[in-house]
Amino acid sequence: MYIRAWQHVPEARALISRYAIGFSAAAGLWFISAFIPSPARFILWVAAMFIDLFVPFSPKSRLLQRLLPPSPHHLPERFALLTIIVFGESFLKIISGLAGEQIGLVNLIVNFPSLIIAGALWWLYFDNVAESFVRWGSWNVQVWLYTHLPFQASVAALGVGMYKIITLDPAKPLPDNYRWLICIATALALIALGVIELTTKERIGERKGTFDFAIRVAGAILILSLGVVGSSLDEIIIMLFIALICAGQVVLDLYRRLLYADPQMSGSDEIELASSD
Repeated sequence: MYIRAWQHVPEARALISRYAIGFSAAAGLWFISAFIPSPARFILWVAAMFIDLFVPFSPKSRLLQRLLPPSPHHLPERFALLTIIVFGESFLKIISGLAGEQIGLVNLIVNFPSLIIAGALWWLYFDNVAESFVRWGSWNVQVWLYTHLPFQASVAALGVGMYKIITLDPAKPLPDNYRWLICIATALALIALGVIELTTKERIGERKGTFDFAIRVAGAILILSLGVVGSSLDEIIIMLFIALICAGQVVLDLYRRLLYADPQMSGSDEIELASSD
């Protein structure tokens, strides 16, 4: 696709050439690593990841990005489609874990928080990121774009962790690795979400800034603290606490939106202002 764009968009050739050469070199290292034994394989992984990140963040690339920046409107649409697929996989993990099970009160108490956690993260992303434009500036766009990698990876890992918990024998204690998987994945998702929000524009009735990021980080710290002290807690308590923290983030977002909403502005006014922006 980069080669095709290079042929048809002459003004973008300088930037496209850097992308095509750099990403092709990284892809070659990833491919070669499949045939290299460990630990030499890990060295190739580090080198490939370094190239993948250096290409868009290098000074020369950022200078060219200012002349031909990514679209701040097109990116949210594309990434929202990918993100909803990742969330769909997480929901599928949860539902498949319940397949064939006898659904009783205890089963619901244990597993319902999993749906709350996934639903809350879904709400936070699609209410704060998917409908917002990326702030202008090469750094903002690249940070917005690349922070989606840990966010989506954490959502995928969260789905795996919740599947493990759902299919776990309720009579057995929650293994430490499962507890840490859930806590780290949820905390990383909140922190990555906070970083992504810092690079998006405010919409009507919103006040984005360091406060929102601090709330995400505070929630992540609370969840990680559960990972530290959770060995002495029951599985139900841990999942309920995480679900309450995630749901609390949604409630606080809705409260702040109501707090800063302009009662004099109609829905059509919001659409007109958003379009002009």
